[in-house]
Amino acid sequence: MEPTSKAAGRLLMERIPHLFWTPCAAHCLDLLLEDIGKIKEFNTCINMAKKLHKPLLVALRIADGDETPAALEIMAAMDHAKAAIKDSLKDKPNLLKEVLEYFDKRWENQMERRLYGAALYLNPSKYFAIREKDRRQATKLRIMFNQVMWKMVSDDEDQNKISKQADDYERSEGQSFSKPGAIRDRDRKNPILWWGAYGGLTYELQCLAKMIVSLCCSRIRMRRNWSEFSLFHEGAANAITWANVDDAIGATRV
Repeated sequence: MEPTSKAAGRLLMERIPHLFWTPCAAHCLDLLLEDIGKIKEFNTCINMAKKLHKPLLVALRIADGDETPAALEIMAAMDHAKAAIKDSLKDKPNLLKEVLEYFDKRWENQMERRLYGAALYLNPSKYFAIREKDRRQATKLRIMFNQVMWKMVSDDEDQNKISKQADDYERSEGQSFSKPGAIRDRDRKNPILWWGAYGGLTYELQCLAKMIVSLCCSRIRMRRNWSEFSLFHEGAANAITWANVDDAIGATRV
């Protein structure tokens, strides 16, 4: 990650206290794959290289994908990739140590994991499965969510409301989260749509959740989205211009 980008990110967060800045996940994954590819042992064992690269390529596809917002999926994908790497190299401790050093350098130490942890916490299709299998991990995700909430929401009263509403979400309690439809649709609805459908009675949490789960984590995708917006914006501007021309012509004719 370029020093200028890091410096700019730090400066922005200093000036805007509720802002999170994080590097491009797709770029960091590219660098991680390059790092692993430079390890000599992988050049002599194609099958091993394939095993290690596959889960990372899945994570890269998520980070730079268009199907769903990436922030709410990327942390689960990286956790899976790390577990797969450990399993693949369990008989090669020295090599495993080297790979995990690269992994931690690019993912654990560079990325704003709290933001992705909060997004995973707010992803009902993933969070409740994690809660059933690994309570410790679920607790870590709640801690990350709390940290993000405290940074993004400055009002104490709103923080208290969101915290209580998050308790209801976790426990599937309250007027919305306890309903059979809300529980059934965890795996059926896109998380943004799920929060739109079932989070209305917890308005403060709903607003924060929709903001977080809709985040992308690739600057490449952001550029693509901005490009599409620019085309639309330019088209709208042109339409307005031609409408004004038509009005002017009409006025002249009258």
